[in-house]
Amino acid sequence: MLNLSKQRPPEVLVFGRLFCDVVFTGLERMPTPGTEIFGSGLQLNAGGGASITSAYLTALGRSAMPVAKLGNDVFSGEVIRSLDYANVPLDGLIHVECSAPQLTIAMPLNGDRAFVTNLSGLDFIEDRREILNVSAARHLHIKKGTPILHEADSPFTNR
Repeated sequence: MLNLSKQRPPEVLVFGRLFCDVVFTGLERMPTPGTEIFGSGLQLNAGGGASITSAYLTALGRSAMPVAKLGNDVFSGEVIRSLDYANVPLDGLIHVECSAPQLTIAMPLNGDRAFVTNLSGLDFIEDRREILNVSAARHLHIKKGTPILHEADSPFTNR
């Protein structure tokens, strides 16, 4: 279970996925089937709606904490490093064993970009009700498509 009883609780809980973005820079063109291209640089950064929203809100002076599952692989370690660098609270991270990291390969070129993403199924938070009950957050941000409540648990059903 998470420890959300810090002295200053987050103003915003941000539910969503966390990814490690592997960003290739300095590309001259996009790859085509059967070819290999080379970039001049490589960056590893936290990505995904939960990390980006939390980092921007924190930079704007709001206390925002991602609530998300994260593996125990080297790429998940990079996500933690990036979030910590951005002063994002890490107390909402739920560490789990997983067979594959949540990874996005990003290839920016001429103001646009292309992505390849691996989803490892680390999106459903089983103890979501308890998290919501113990948190003193004033706002809940949910990335579109993030399953927070089963339909049977929804406050909008059976009314």
